[in-house]
Amino acid sequence: MSTLFSDNFNRADGAVGSNWSIVSGSWTVNTNQLRLSGAGTPDIIHTTTSAHAAVADCRASVTRTYAGTDFNSGPVVRGSGTSGSYTCYYLDCADSFYGLYRRVANADTELVTYAPTTANLDVIGLQAVTVGATVELSMWQNGVQVGSTYVDNSGSRITASGRCGILNWFNNITSYDDFLVETAASSGPSIPVISQSYYRRRRKP
Repeated sequence: MSTLFSDNFNRADGAVGSNWSIVSGSWTVNTNQLRLSGAGTPDIIHTTTSAHAAVADCRASVTRTYAGTDFNSGPVVRGSGTSGSYTCYYLDCADSFYGLYRRVANADTELVTYAPTTANLDVIGLQAVTVGATVELSMWQNGVQVGSTYVDNSGSRITASGRCGILNWFNNITSYDDFLVETAASSGPSIPVISQSYYRRRRKP
């Protein structure tokens, strides 16, 4: 793996900087971390062309600085669009488990869930790789893959290159550190997940 972009946010408090584009929400750098000053549904920030070229196959990871289990956010890959119509893959942690989502024009579909043991300062990563006509997605925690690779063969799968970033739901408690975009690495065994899980019902159209 090689680094495509990194940001440790170790700079003066204030604007997020030219490497970031705020899609929605009030994002700032505060005390050498990326933070929200409010909470929307959702708040999205992603990298710009000045940070790195749009990329399809990659892993985006970020350190979560929140001790609770329900921190309602995670990394984004293949992101594009505006707050009114955003498309990406993202991870979202709530109620002690992670959901892997496909978001197409602001419509969310939960693809699979993971239930790792989590802790403050975990490094959470999401990887996407196009393999033939499918997209292979995997969650990573502290450099180790969690569960099996999800194979997205839906007609709604996201094949285009895009931006990497963070999507945050419902809270402004979580802050973020050490954001990293890398080239993709080999994932574990793939499983075609046929049925979708809907453990959470709080997403709204």
